[in-house]
Amino acid sequence: FDKVASPAIKGYTPNVNTVSSLTVKPDSKVDSNVTVVYNADAEKAHVKYVDSNQNDKVLKNDVLSGRYGEKSDYSIQSSIAGLDKQGYELVTNNYPAGYVFGTDEPTYTVTLKHKVTDVTPNKPGQPNQPVDPNNPDGPKYPDGTAESDLVKTVTRTIHYQYDNGKKVAPDAIETTTFKRNASFDQVTGKVTYTNWNEPSHSFDKVASPAIKGYTPNVNT
Repeated sequence: FDKVASPAIKGYTPNVNTVSSLTVKPDSKVDSNVTVVYNADAEKAHVKYVDSNQNDKVLKNDVLSGRYGEKSDYSIQSSIAGLDKQGYELVTNNYPAGYVFGTDEPTYTVTLKHKVTDVTPNKPGQPNQPVDPNNPDGPKYPDGTAESDLVKTVTRTIHYQYDNGKKVAPDAIETTTFKRNASFDQVTGKVTYTNWNEPSHSFDKVASPAIKGYTPNVNT
């Protein structure tokens, strides 16, 4: 009998690639039986996690291993939960749940972006404190998000006094407050501000009070 090549089966490798040739004689007492066993091939797949805010920088790359035709028990949920605590949120994911190993060694992509948190004069940040109290090791409010960074109060005070320093009249006090909002990237900590509620403020002119027998150094 001529040698016989074992047939190729996708995803499987025979334990014998070629059954050897065999010579038999009329007085051969037994038939020849050869069993070729096919074992599923070891296969791989890749799942990469990328940061869309940084030109798809790879944050993590998981390698899945299994046998051809075998169903993977891999899930992206634990990785997403871990990255969520670092300030990321899911954008897209093309990894199929219940993936079955094939021969193509595919790469699937999970795309994430940076979370952005808004702060306002009524709800400012607390620098160096966690954004999420339940995640104390996670992103913190960066410098530049406190109320003092969002609210600026300017005061003009006019004092009226004699040349000996004695008070002539009550001070004229006026204030104005500038406000703005901000947002920050939970991953990088970069703070972005809106414009102030007004670019500038003008206090009205104030006439100095008339005091009999005295002349102010500033009339208005």
